[in-house]
Amino acid sequence: MAKVANKLAKQHPAFKSQGICNLTTLPAAKVQGFLAETPPQDIWGIGSRWATKLEKMGIRSALDLSQVEPAWLRQHFNTEEPRYHPSATVRLLEPTHDTLILSKAALRGLERIYRAGYRYQKAGVMLLNLQPRSQRQLGLFDEPGSRPPPQRDQLLDIMDRINREMGRDTLWIAA
Repeated sequence: MAKVANKLAKQHPAFKSQGICNLTTLPAAKVQGFLAETPPQDIWGIGSRWATKLEKMGIRSALDLSQVEPAWLRQHFNTEEPRYHPSATVRLLEPTHDTLILSKAALRGLERIYRAGYRYQKAGVMLLNLQPRSQRQLGLFDEPGSRPPPQRDQLLDIMDRINREMGRDTLWIAA
């Protein structure tokens, strides 16, 4: 679903201007309409070979695929093990652009959903309630004009610049 939302945010006229599509806030009929417009090959994990096979079986959209029994899919597509597709929402105390805080929040979410015995390959992260840094609302006990130490912003800016200039994942958060 995250990949469908991402594609809609980038390409669909209803979301393109904002660049954000939160499927969880839309009526079910609207989500089903978007799934009906999404071909199977646009779903993460479905390659061209599987898409062709699905097409021959009459499955022409993500909506069609969502209505198929999982046992039938395992039987016809030799999926090796049951999948576990949990999700978690981690609320932050205040808005932030700090990669270190966001990474810690992502790890807290992972700790909540982790289940032994399943292979984990990828994770998607959806950011909600985005706002410009200039519109930061103070907390109840914050002093007007209080800001994080400038060294933190400098560190984050340096990490971003190095990764931009030397390639993605040159520097990353290790702990």
